[in-house]
This record gives sequence, structure tokens and C-alpha cells, in this order.
Amino acid sequence: MILRSADYFNKLFGENIQPVLEKLYVRGKNLFSYQHCYVAKKDHEIASMVLCYDYETKRRENLRTGWLLFRFLKSNFIKKIPVLMQMNKTIGHLIPGDFFISNIATFDKYKREGLAKKLLSECEHIASNKQLKRMKLDVEKENMPAISLYESMGYIISEKFDIKSKKIDLEFLRMVKNIK
Repeated sequence: MILRSADYFNKLFGENIQPVLEKLYVRGKNLFSYQHCYVAKKDHEIASMVLCYDYETKRRENLRTGWLLFRFLKSNFIKKIPVLMQMNKTIGHLIPGDFFISNIATFDKYKREGLAKKLLSECEHIASNKQLKRMKLDVEKENMPAISLYESMGYIISEKFDIKSKKIDLEFLRMVKNIK
């Protein structure tokens, strides 16, 4: 499901990224781990998911995530180091007190049923319980359905940035929401 939430993963890493993400998901202590994933079910099957974490988690697990990506992607990872460094400096840039929505996706047959909204509300509840100050997410500029959802929940655009390389040209909006 993570691939549904970030089409650019295929552009960046190629089609072999799915088994890599599956390996990362089952291992603990990395930013793509099951430990940071919450799901909504409908009719006894997973319908929607969100991957989220706070500043301390990112600080603690960022290097391990990079190491695991290198281990599983090998030479493909080395070729991507310049764009990965650029992405690491911009996407998901957190400061103490931030809670980050890394990825969110809903299967097509369950869209427009409020599941993503419920998951975002759950993330806000988790962040509030941790006494964090701000929700943060980065969304591709052309993803208007997602932007509309986030705006309906009180997120505002705080910044625009892009990631460019020979094979990838992405434009993002950073959206934030203060936690009450």
C-alpha cells in the first residue's frame, strides 16, 4: 500500500522496490516498519493505511532505514545517492515537537468513505497524547484530492519545494496543523 501513496517510489527505485518495502515493513526500527503503520479495515480487510512517526523516531531510525535500503537495493541505491540525499534533507524534515504523516493510502473501492480522515484523526490523537505540537506532511503538488482532504481537516500549506534529478522531477507542498 505504501506504493499507492507514493507513486514516485517506482520512478525513483524501479519496479523492484515493492519486495524491498515488504522486507522493510516486517523489520522493526526503520521508518517503513509495521511499528509506524496503522490501518483501517472494512469488511474484514485492510482498506486504508497510514505510516507516521515523530521527530525522535525519525532521528533514531533514519540511518538504519538508509542502511537497509542500501542492503536490499545494492548498486541501485548507490546510483540514487544524490537524489536520496536531497530527499532526506527536504521530505519529512522534522523538528522536535513534530509528528509526521509519511504515507497514507486507501484502496480505490473504499475511497470517499472517510477512512483516510479517520486515520489522520487517529494520528492527531497519538501526537496529542505524546504532547507534540504540530502535525506535518508532504504531498505531491498535483495530488488535489489529498490536498483537499488535508485542508478540510485544518492543514495549511506552509512551504513549496521540489526534488530534481535526471529521472525525477517532483513538486511538493508541505502542510502543517497545530495540535491543540
